[in-house]
This record gives sequence, structure tokens and C-alpha cells, in this order.
Amino acid sequence: MTDYAKPWNGADTSAMSVDAKPEPVSPTVEITYNGIVVPIRVEDRTVDGFQLLRAAGLDDSAAVKALGDSRDRWISEDTANRLAAQYSASDLVEALFGKSSAKDEEKQASFYTSTFGNGASVIKRFTSSFNNGLARSYSTLTENDDAGTDKGDGESPAKKARTDQLNVPVYEHDGTLPSGSVALKPLTEADVSDLERSKDVMTMIFLPGKSADSLLELVGGDETVLNGIQVDAPIDDLGHTALHWAATLGKVSLVRDLVKNGANRLRGNNDGQTALVRAVMVTNGSETCNFAELLDYLYPALTIVDNQGRTVLHHIAVTSGMKGRSSASKYYLESLLEWIVKRGSSLPSGHAIGLGRFMSEVVNVRDKNGDTCLNISARAGNKAIAQQLLDIGADPSLPNKVGLMPVDFGINIGPVSSTRASVSSSGPPVKADTQNSEKIISSMQEMLVRLNEDFKSEIATKSRSVKEVHSKLRSSTLRLSSARRQLEELQEAEKRLIELKSKITNVERAIDDEEAKFAEQTVQIPELANFEGDFNADEPFTVWSVFNAIELRLDDLLESKPDSHLTEDDIRDAIKPNEILQSMMMSGVPLDDVPPAVVLKARIKAYKENESQLDDLAKDLRSKSSDLEAKFKKVLALCVEIDESKVDELVASLVQAVESDPEEVDIARVAGFLRKMEGS
Repeated sequence: MTDYAKPWNGADTSAMSVDAKPEPVSPTVEITYNGIVVPIRVEDRTVDGFQLLRAAGLDDSAAVKALGDSRDRWISEDTANRLAAQYSASDLVEALFGKSSAKDEEKQASFYTSTFGNGASVIKRFTSSFNNGLARSYSTLTENDDAGTDKGDGESPAKKARTDQLNVPVYEHDGTLPSGSVALKPLTEADVSDLERSKDVMTMIFLPGKSADSLLELVGGDETVLNGIQVDAPIDDLGHTALHWAATLGKVSLVRDLVKNGANRLRGNNDGQTALVRAVMVTNGSETCNFAELLDYLYPALTIVDNQGRTVLHHIAVTSGMKGRSSASKYYLESLLEWIVKRGSSLPSGHAIGLGRFMSEVVNVRDKNGDTCLNISARAGNKAIAQQLLDIGADPSLPNKVGLMPVDFGINIGPVSSTRASVSSSGPPVKADTQNSEKIISSMQEMLVRLNEDFKSEIATKSRSVKEVHSKLRSSTLRLSSARRQLEELQEAEKRLIELKSKITNVERAIDDEEAKFAEQTVQIPELANFEGDFNADEPFTVWSVFNAIELRLDDLLESKPDSHLTEDDIRDAIKPNEILQSMMMSGVPLDDVPPAVVLKARIKAYKENESQLDDLAKDLRSKSSDLEAKFKKVLALCVEIDESKVDELVASLVQAVESDPEEVDIARVAGFLRKMEGS
């Protein structure tokens, strides 16, 4: 009982009759000033003058004397202003009437004074968040104080205790409010005899085109449809019941009808999430601003935890970190706290959940990861939600299973700011210990200096390491570049070697063919029948003096261009007949072995005819090579499934792949395959 509830010595109680009905108590808002509770009535804005004067510093007798012979301790605003000015309490009256009206205060959460252990100071701190300058704690007096008075309606006190005057319905079918219980599991076929029929009926109310709000209208107005129906039947694969869906969609009237028909508010889905939890996980309730009405029917689930050990506060904290959900989460948390203070405490015994109980049983609950709702909101980075949780007693020192606390996520836990009223009542502030402060500052400076030196030393070490790594990297890069150049040169040399080997093979094959042809043609010549060795068909026609002179010119040409490929023009430029003839004459070389011009012309003609035949043979070979190349292109195009026109682009890669194959190519098989291709 607060001080203002004691009998006032200035009031004449002799005229009161035992049978007289006391005056109904009007809803009242309290303001704490200098440790004295000063109430103000909401309806007529009158204030308790006795408490006002006590808060201004007067003792009981002086307060009674100041009020005079008035039999009513409730004084008007003008009288309160006059007395406050007289006794230097203008800031109190300003708080009562100036900065915020009582009607506005009534719209805010009205918090009951609690004696819940250490939580009392937390509750006062939380309620101060609604204050603009003074430390206030608001409470609303209800007419429950007159519950034993005969109201003439024949309603018994026991029956009145089952009905909240703020229109919060109380249902007994799902029991009293549990304490930290896990949600009930979804029903199965073993629990309900005709589960499928119940599923069909409950699913029907959410079909598209259903615009009605009441359960009876949604089932077609036929009450018999609901006979034998289990309203808790899960209607989807996630174990959600009709109550889950109604709460998620924010349909208060449907939630009410489902609860009336026995829907268990403590039942969860497959994850243990109740209908209340599902409501805060979406934004429908915030968009329609009816979450407080949903709480009137879903409040028994406030202390329920899901399979992860999370309460409704955990889920509000989780959704606050989602994009676009911060404002909705803030609305849900504010509405929930306001509902607890204004309605939760006024419920009958066994159903009531005041701020004290909510703080002790819900606020600091840890989930399976060891996270509290404050830890999750801090991790999500929502400072508004975190601050509200701190105001209702959330413990910032509780770590999760990996040792992380809210402060580790950047949430600053600062002391609660003192108000003007607390300053005025506590007298002058205590001076800080200057010596201790200097020691602390000195030690902090030394620590910062050491940290700076360590940081510089570490940076220097790391810089040296980086330079060494860069030097090694540059050296390795140069070696890699040199190795790549050598590799390219070797690859080019290898290609030239392969070409030369191929040419040598072709020349050797041609020589063998010529020797076979020569042997065939010389069968009738006995002198050449057993000839062995290399036969030079040009040797009988060689003019050795001219041949030797030309050979000297060619040797000089090769010495001047050792690494270059000689062209036909280079050879023609080096071999100049007139110069060779003059050189031979000057050197005294005899010209007797030079045949006559007629013989030389005949030989030249024969050589030209032979050259012509060789050209024709080369053209024929090139033609055959072209045909063979076309066949190979066709084969490659079929093998790699591309157009023949694109084969040339892939030849280099294909050749490299073939060359990397260590196995010898079976030419016979390739030739057989080509014959088949030619036949097709």
C-alpha cells in the first residue's frame, strides 16, 4: 500500500456510515517525486494535495495544516499550482499538468509498483523511459479494490475474479499460465480419431474467396459442421493449426472464435512455435495495429519456449534484424510490454502475468545456443530493441555458449541517467576521488603508450617480412619469365626438328623409290647389274671446273648466312656465270673439259624437262595431300562435333594433344579408317 492510501488525518470520518457505499475509485496516474508517490486522477485532473505537499518537503501535520479545513484531499490544478509555487515545487506541477497530460499518460504503459526482489529498481528504471524530466512510475487504479462491494448485479466476487474489467477473456480449457514450458506438439492420427476430416474443415476456412471473419460464417453458418471437429488439427506440412494461421494473418475475430471452440494456445508447430510466435514473425499484426487484441486471446503463450528454447522475445529480436522488419518488431515489443502492464497484472490468479513475473521468467531466458533475446538483438544490430530489453531488466552480462555477450556486438551498456527529481532529493553530488582518477588516467596512458609501441614494432616486423616476400616474388617472376622464353625457343626448335625429320623421311623414301626404278631400268646392262652404293645420275655430265667454282660460291654464302634460310634468289645472286667464268680464267683453270654449247643446251633442255616432270609430280602429291587433309578435317569435325570450317582453328590444340600422347599412332588403323570414310 502506498503512502497516499493511508487515512488522511484532515478528513472527518465520523459522518461515514458502515453501510455507505464508497466512492468508486477513478483511474489514477502516479508520479514519484523525492520518494513520495503523487497521484493524479485521469478524469478530472485533480491531484492528491496531501501527497503533493509531502513531496514538496512538508511533514504530515504541516501538510494537513496547509490544506486547511477541506474535507477533500483531491485539489484542482489551480490550487496545486498555488501550493507548489508557495512551497517551491513548481517542477512537480509542471510534470503533472504542463509537460504531459494525464490522458496522454493513460495511453502509455502504466506500470505497477513492484516489490519483486532486485527487479523493483529495474521496473522503476524502465518506467522512466516514458518520462520527459522526472523519474516517474505510472500505475492505474482499477475498480478491483471494490470487488467485494455489492454492485446490484447479482455477480459474485468469485465470478468477477474470472473476468478482467479490461475485457480480457479468460478460458480454462488450456489451463493456467505455465512457467517456462515447452509448447505442445502437433496432434497426430494417434491423438485424433478422424484427423483428416478435422484437417479438411479447418483448411476450408482459409480458402480463397472467404471474406467472413467469424468461424461460423466461414464454415457456411452450419454449427453442425464443427461437431466432432478437432480445431487443433494441423492443416499443413509444418504442423500449423488454424489458430497459427489466424494469428499470422492478424484475424482477431477468427482467433477469438477458435479459442472459444477449444483451440489450445499452448500448442506449437513442428518447430514448437505457438500462434503468438507466428504472429510476431510477420508484419500483418503491425500493419493492422491489432497485436494488443491478439494478446487478449494468446497471452497464455507468453512464457512458452519452442524447440530451440526461444521465447516470443527471442523471435521479436530475430525479426528485428531482418530488412524492413525493424519497425514491426519495435511495435510488437512495445505493444507486448504495454499489454503486460495494463492488462496482464489484472488477470485472475493463475492467469496473471505482471511485469515482475515476465522479467523473471521470460526476459533472460537462454535458447539452446545460450543466447538471450538481448544477445540476439545486439547481434542483429537493432539498438532500439536492445535498449527496450535493457529497460525491462535484460542482463547484458549473460554470454552465449561461445562466450559472446551483447557488448561484443557493439551495444553500449551505459548507466541509467538520473533525473532532476533524484538529484534534488539526493542533495549535492559526491566528489570523485581525484587521486584515484589520476592513477587510473596515468595507468591508461601507460597502457596506451605500450600498445602504441607494440603496434609500431609489429608493423615494422610485418613491413620487413612483406619487403622480403616482394623481393622473392620479383626474383621468382624473372626466373619464370626466363624459363618461359626458353620453353618457347625449345618448342620452336622441336617443331623445326620434327619438320626436318619428316622431310628426311620423305627424301629417303624417294631415294629408295629411285634406286628401285634404277635397278629395274638397268637390268639389261651387265656392268650395272651388281652395282651397290649411291649412284649419281648427274655425275657423267658434271663439268668439274665449273662445279667446283659454284661450290666455292655456295660455301661463302653459307658462311655469311649460317643461321638464315637460303632462298632461291639468294642462290641466284651468289651464282653469277660471267663472274665465275672470269674468276676461272684469272685463276688459270683449264676449260678443256667444258663441253660445246650444243651439248650444254641439250643438257639444259633435258634438265628442264626433268624439272617439269618433277613439278607435275609435286602438284599431284599436293593434290593428294589436299584430299587427305580434307578427309582428316572431316574426321576431326565428326569426332569433336564441330563444323569443318572451324577445324583449322583447333589444329594447334589438337596437334599439341596428340604430341603429348606417349603411345605410337597405328598408321594402319588410321589408313583403314580413312578408306572406310572414303567409301561412305
